Amino acid sequence: MKDDSRVNGQTGLGEFVAPPLEKYARQLKVFSKYSEFSFAGNRGAWLRDGDTIISVQQQSAGAIYGGVQVFRFDPQRRLLSVGRATSARLDAENQWQLEGFEETRFLDGGTQVGRAPLEPLRSTLSADLLGLAVVEPESMGFRDLRSYIAHLERNELDSSAFQTAFWSRIARVVAMVIVVILALPFAFGPMRSSGQGARMVIGILIGAGFVLISQTLENSGRLFDIPPWVIGWAPTVLLAALTLLLLARAR
Repeated sequence: MKDDSRVNGQTGLGEFVAPPLEKYARQLKVFSKYSEFSFAGNRGAWLRDGDTIISVQQQSAGAIYGGVQVFRFDPQRRLLSVGRATSARLDAENQWQLEGFEETRFLDGGTQVGRAPLEPLRSTLSADLLGLAVVEPESMGFRDLRSYIAHLERNELDSSAFQTAFWSRIARVVAMVIVVILALPFAFGPMRSSGQGARMVIGILIGAGFVLISQTLENSGRLFDIPPWVIGWAPTVLLAALTLLLLARAR
């Protein structure tokens, strides 16, 4: 029982405390070493907002973005214009202010170039959402995952990896409760007569099997087009079935 409580405590910290602290630590570490950093290596962060795609290459500690490119499309997915700003920031009303903006518009008869020292751009992309674009799904909390999944679905983008992480996160919380119940057959059932070493080995094997099945499904789920909720819940369902089996034998 003590081991189960320890495992549940570690799982709870990993699910609710670690994601926001990891995000804060990553930002603090980078900002303390450099005045600016590059999103996702040299690739930058690419985000779609309706018929507009925005690319951001850099972010400074003062929430000033550099290397911003704006691609506008019509409903038929034809490119209307390409713009670039030397820097950009988000104001309190979530409106982008593009500084040193240059844009090339594609017209029927050719192209038209426009320049503006400051160009406003209305967008639903917030600074927090930009941060989510460069964070792995495993490092996000429930609220961040839900927000980013909604954004991807709103723009008809693939959200399967983030949905898998979302359902897996919920399923692991349920698994914490199941692990506590799983300890009962070891304390009161036929496993009670086994030595402490044997019970520990069985517990380790069950835990290792749970982790192995979870990782295997998460890594191969997209390859075989398995629904995200199945990938997230399957290991927990198997753990629940094993728990019910051991409880039935303990009666």
